[in-house]
Amino acid sequence: MDKQLAEWLFYVDSDLKSALIILESRENIYHISIYHAHQAVEKAMKAFLISKGVEELPKIHSLLKLFSMILKYGFDENMKTDIIELDSYYPKVRYPYGDQISYDDALICYKIAEQICSSIITKINNK
Repeated sequence: MDKQLAEWLFYVDSDLKSALIILESRENIYHISIYHAHQAVEKAMKAFLISKGVEELPKIHSLLKLFSMILKYGFDENMKTDIIELDSYYPKVRYPYGDQISYDDALICYKIAEQICSSIITKINNK
């Protein structure tokens, strides 16, 4: 595996682990767990683009825009619903909006991120 791709996948794994550790801590910092879940998916999509030879990665955080870039490689269109769900939390976890992020919100986002990252990594490994 290419060194650059391996580094990106290491960060995907690190973000997923961080999201889970924070979630399981039951501290009221669930927004940070969701942030890491979002980051894991973003980095997984960018890693996938690297695996397809894309040299200049887009400097964006929108999971929906990134998904539109990888969709042509045979990803399930039904993933879009989960991506929209996870993406909808991004502004709320970055800045104070007055919304309380719950454990259940973070758990849903973690499960979404874990599933999406797993699908992407499987495609990377089966190229």
